[in-house]
Amino acid sequence: MSEVYNLDNEQTFLPNALGAEKLKHKKRINMKTRNENENTEDEGNISRLDYELSSYGDLLVRAMKPIRGQKQLLKRLYSDVDEVLEKCTINELRRAVYEPCFITSLEGKKLAAHFILRIGIDKFWLLVKKVVTSEKTSKVQCVNYGEVLLLAWKNVVKDGVNKFQDRLERIFMDVVYYALQHLRCNKKFMAMLECFGKARSKQIDAMIYRTFEPNLWRCLKAANETVRYNACCLFLPFYPFVSDDDIENAENISMQQGIIIDLLKDDSYGIRSEACRRTLFILSTYFDTFPLDFIKQCLTQIIDVLSVDSIVSVRIAVYEGMRDLLRCGSALNACERALKCLFDNRGINDRCDHVRLVAFELLNALVGHRFIKLSEVVKMDRILKVFALEESDMVRKEIAKLLLPFYMKPGLSPDEVIRRIIVMGHESEIAALSFHHIITAENLLPIEHAVQHGKSLVLAVYKTLRSLKGIDGCETDEAISVCSEATTCETFIEPVQDETNEKFELWRSSHLLLNCLVVMWLPLRLTLDDEKYAKENENLRRLLTKLFKFAFLHYRNTSILEAVMHLGKTLDNWKEGRVLVLQELLQNCSLDDEKATVYLEAATSWDFLALLKFIDDAFETVKRETCGDSPLKKREKKSKLPSDAFNRTLTSLRQLIMENILQKGFRSPSLTFTFENIIRGIRMQYILAVMILSGNKKDDEEELLKNMQDDVKWLKESVMPEFLKDLTDEQLDMIIKVCETYICLWTQQLKTYNAPFAFRVELCDIQWIDNMKNSPGAVKLFTAVIELFKNLIIAAAVNNELEEISVASLSVSIFKYLTTCSKCKFSDFDRKNAAEGWLSICNTLNSFSLLTSNAIAMQAKTIANLVLEEFSEINKKNPIGPGLELNLVIDFWINKILLKYRLLRCSVLAYLKDKIEDLFSNAVQEDEIHCCGAVIQFLLLLRSSAKKIPSTPISCSVRKDTNLYETCVEILGEQLRRSGYKYEKNEMFLHMDVLLKEL
Repeated sequence: MSEVYNLDNEQTFLPNALGAEKLKHKKRINMKTRNENENTEDEGNISRLDYELSSYGDLLVRAMKPIRGQKQLLKRLYSDVDEVLEKCTINELRRAVYEPCFITSLEGKKLAAHFILRIGIDKFWLLVKKVVTSEKTSKVQCVNYGEVLLLAWKNVVKDGVNKFQDRLERIFMDVVYYALQHLRCNKKFMAMLECFGKARSKQIDAMIYRTFEPNLWRCLKAANETVRYNACCLFLPFYPFVSDDDIENAENISMQQGIIIDLLKDDSYGIRSEACRRTLFILSTYFDTFPLDFIKQCLTQIIDVLSVDSIVSVRIAVYEGMRDLLRCGSALNACERALKCLFDNRGINDRCDHVRLVAFELLNALVGHRFIKLSEVVKMDRILKVFALEESDMVRKEIAKLLLPFYMKPGLSPDEVIRRIIVMGHESEIAALSFHHIITAENLLPIEHAVQHGKSLVLAVYKTLRSLKGIDGCETDEAISVCSEATTCETFIEPVQDETNEKFELWRSSHLLLNCLVVMWLPLRLTLDDEKYAKENENLRRLLTKLFKFAFLHYRNTSILEAVMHLGKTLDNWKEGRVLVLQELLQNCSLDDEKATVYLEAATSWDFLALLKFIDDAFETVKRETCGDSPLKKREKKSKLPSDAFNRTLTSLRQLIMENILQKGFRSPSLTFTFENIIRGIRMQYILAVMILSGNKKDDEEELLKNMQDDVKWLKESVMPEFLKDLTDEQLDMIIKVCETYICLWTQQLKTYNAPFAFRVELCDIQWIDNMKNSPGAVKLFTAVIELFKNLIIAAAVNNELEEISVASLSVSIFKYLTTCSKCKFSDFDRKNAAEGWLSICNTLNSFSLLTSNAIAMQAKTIANLVLEEFSEINKKNPIGPGLELNLVIDFWINKILLKYRLLRCSVLAYLKDKIEDLFSNAVQEDEIHCCGAVIQFLLLLRSSAKKIPSTPISCSVRKDTNLYETCVEILGEQLRRSGYKYEKNEMFLHMDVLLKEL
């Protein structure tokens, strides 16, 4: 590179060839970067040249759009605000302040504040009112307009223009007025005043006093509750109101404190709630400035009165407001005393769960407080008792948060944590169990800490159980030895409670800790299944398996069995234990039901198919013993259940049922099988089938559903014909029990699983209903039958099968069944449940629009004729007896059906109206009088429902009911007056005339 000098004596370097290439490349990069920057600036930020060449009107239009560079453009326009005001028209300025995006940023608000004087203060206010009262305007936009007006006021105050200042303050007075009294948009006008409270200064305080004073004091004492509430919402956030005059301030402060007391005692619960919450905040902010008497009055009213207010929102406000007072250092003594009184009154025992929730949130805010101790406010035993009885999940979670630092405080040794858990359990075992479940399920405890606590519980339980057996305890993971799996269960006598019995305390503590471990492990294992916790999961499961082995082998005949099996069913490492459980379940004849249920749950979770295989083998044994079949050859060992297992076991059950009912011998010297055993077998078979269907095991689904469908056919073809024969009482009871069992199981099937169409069609058999209706056990089966067909109707409607399944014919058959049962004079018929079941079917039909007017009219005609017939029979037996003698049939249809089903009652009244009009066409005098008397008695009973009709609001159906009743009475009275000459000497007719007068 050669060095030369130019004419200006500046040193210049002439590049050689390589240097020239590098220089050109650098220039190209710089040019490219400059072009990209210009393009970017063109897309968003306007260039200086475009800004200079564009008119301010165009720039203002561009500034109204929420695009990139809007904020930068507003800054430039604000720097040239004088030129903008000069060169833009008023309409352009009005358009700008009308757009919400323009006044979103601070620069836009400053510009809009300058536009106000050019537009005109009054015209600007008209524009703002139009925007604020629009339904589309948001609260944020109203806040922005309030800030614009406040900036404009600050500008005119700074410039000393008193004329504009007064006009703006008059606008503020209007805003206050609308915030107090506007029916629809008062909250939006309140939002415009929010910025005033955030910018408090001596000048602004004086302005607030001047603008609020003309309307606020008057509205605080208004008779209208809404106006008072709005005034309360304005007064309390802006307290204290301070003017320029110190003497006036002294009087005003005293008046304002009196207003606060009055608001706390207001009749409106909304005002009491808002006043309570805000007053406590005001006390926490200005505590040192208030006289002691005022503080005492406020806290007395809040703690003694409002904390036990009948309105929930008021009680909630007390606890929420007290959290503000906690943060005030000057109010520590008053706050502590108030808290003690508050929780002594009701506090955590409030009847509303929302109040209890905020009460425990307040107690949680006390945790870690330097000066106020939680234990001095409320005793821990009270908290544990409430925890044990609490039903709300949100409140239980809040209580668990409160207890966590006390019982599992970081830094405590594992032994100390276990000791505290035992103390908690002795106070309330339910509280200890709930605590362990919630801290795990709600992730209140980190996973690492939860795993460590789980290990501590395992070791503590294991150590205690070993000491009870007389084995030396151990405290380390490695020390847990593997017990011999051949060990049989020794008889362990549970220690009896005694003040000096240390063994009982050990047993009680081990049982408690084991239960805590189980309820904690069940939700924790779902989290530990994640791959990132594989190591923790493996270690904890290893310890749990060892504990399960020891406890099951030594303590399975004690009260801790249920907890041990709940723990064991989540573990799958101990295969020998699974075999032992299945053997006890299916081979131990002396196994009680409670223990068998626990074993069954565990076995189901371990190996469901193995359990079915055991059951299948048991049924094979039953079939062989009862039928005298030769034993089957030993089958080869298979890993899964034979495909026809369910079919074979169901066939065995059906055969046993028929043999039992028909009293065929099936007992052998080695086996006694009772009818109750068979019924339990049916139920178990169906429960297992539903478990398979619900478990998404599609391989077995088709076979199981076909077997259930075969059961329906078998019941209709084999059992129902026996139902219609002459049977002994014992045989009849057996058949009723079989039918009831199957019907209930099919109902449960319809509720829990979407059964196939063929199964539902098989159930929807009108002939089957008629056979049951005519059988001796019709009355006892009705409740189960009506529940089955209600669910069948729901399934048909949900699956759009109303054309294939005739719901109308089905409902008619069920109604006839109900009518037949209602005539039963014995106590076997459960009239209450039958009526509720039928009304439930009617509601179901109505909800799916399947209840037609013709069907209701048919039912009404049947009911009316049945009731009139019953009344006629009563009147024939006792012509001059009491006017309203009810038998079971009349009581059932009127009091349990008609008075609870308004639509049917209206239809009955319509039928009675037609009946009354044709009543006196009968030529036989005695029948005519009896029929007329029955109608009068019927109407007298229906009158009780007419009297219960409310005056307001009256629905259309209620009016129809009332009008029909009155019409029936009028027509009946007219007919009797016309026929009076025929029966003027008839004693029955005179008695009827007395009854008619009661109508």
